Amino acid sequence: MPADCEISHHESTPLMQRDGLETFELEDEAVIYDLARDTVHYLNRTARRVWECCDGVRTSADIRRELTMALVAGESNVAHERIVDHGVGEAIRMLQRDGLLQLP
Repeated sequence: MPADCEISHHESTPLMQRDGLETFELEDEAVIYDLARDTVHYLNRTARRVWECCDGVRTSADIRRELTMALVAGESNVAHERIVDHGVGEAIRMLQRDGLLQLP
């Protein structure tokens, strides 16, 4: 992975979509085409919502908190909240690992 695509995993680092990517929306999911690398990335519902939050302002902690609250939708089930938070965290790590994010 090029050095300019490596993102700190620190919770306070704002996350931003990398330039040179095209997003194609498919109902609740999305496909990201990386022009420079000629690769395609499939995003499930959770990953797509995370992707949409990567605006260069929100940190990974912000995104985890915001989406966990939205996806749990008022349920007070702690186990469900942990599962959703874990899924959001995994989506963030996948976007970072695949080089789809850049520093703002």
